Amino acid sequence: MKRIALSILTCLMLSPTFAQDSIFTGLENRVNLKLPNGFSKKLQKTNIMGPKPSDRDYVEYVYDKDSVKITITLQELYAKAGDQVEDDIKKTILNWSKMGTTFSIASTTVANDITYYKIVPEKLLTEKPSFVKEAYFMKLPDNSMVSTFTMVSKSVIDKNFLSKNVTVNMSKILTVGSRTSNKKGDEVKVKLADTTLVFTMPFDGMVSPLKGYSYTVIKVSELNRLIAPASEFSMYYGRHPQHILDEMSPEVKANIKKKKGKLFGDKVKWKYCYPKPNQNFWFMAECFYTINDAFYLHLYIRAKSKADALLIENCITQLKKE
Repeated sequence: MKRIALSILTCLMLSPTFAQDSIFTGLENRVNLKLPNGFSKKLQKTNIMGPKPSDRDYVEYVYDKDSVKITITLQELYAKAGDQVEDDIKKTILNWSKMGTTFSIASTTVANDITYYKIVPEKLLTEKPSFVKEAYFMKLPDNSMVSTFTMVSKSVIDKNFLSKNVTVNMSKILTVGSRTSNKKGDEVKVKLADTTLVFTMPFDGMVSPLKGYSYTVIKVSELNRLIAPASEFSMYYGRHPQHILDEMSPEVKANIKKKKGKLFGDKVKWKYCYPKPNQNFWFMAECFYTINDAFYLHLYIRAKSKADALLIENCITQLKKE
């Protein structure tokens, strides 16, 4: 599932099996969770060349004891809730039928400045080792969206563990964190090695630093409707920038053109690649700026329209260093 990860925040108030509650942060302080003792926080593993493990995009909270396993997931959706948010959710969960059952919106609740859209399966897939008990889409106060899933093992049902020990009430365990999305026009400062870059947000979006062991990537993502494409751009600082457009298919590379531009007052060369009316791929552009003999700044644009591509290019052209 592309923008949606099966993430679940089942508000678990467990007793008496568990001791006192523990407070966890989620999605790098986007939300906070109060879970019973016995849960542990697990980050996604990455390869040695990938970014360092982080809970910015996705995280799991796992209880695994005495054949009882409960996994609560949280995912950043990089989307915002509009007037048609319920319709967007309904269209999104249609794709979940691939898991073996259909899903529907069971209820909508507002608590702690968060709107919870509870999603339930038509049937529990108890024949599987782990299955979805319920899910939530959540609209935060800044109008951005995250999602949660609760996955449970069959033994949870066999032992009647949920009804005896778990009260599902997400509003009791989830609160808003300190990190919010950015609004169009916001001034943003990001740190790249010893340099601070300053730019103005070209759209409502999220700024996501991804730190590798020898590089840093700053990804700036537009927040659009849940079911709509969204534009983004990235700034890579490191020794080995990727020439993204050169690695595209022959059909895409046939559209590559070049033009001159400026960055920090210096001349740069842009490569850009826009689809023709009968083609279906992103509006893309990239340029490279040499920091010194060893480090480079690679700027890459992936936009849903030519207007967005030019808007982002203008944002990059006005980058400043502090």
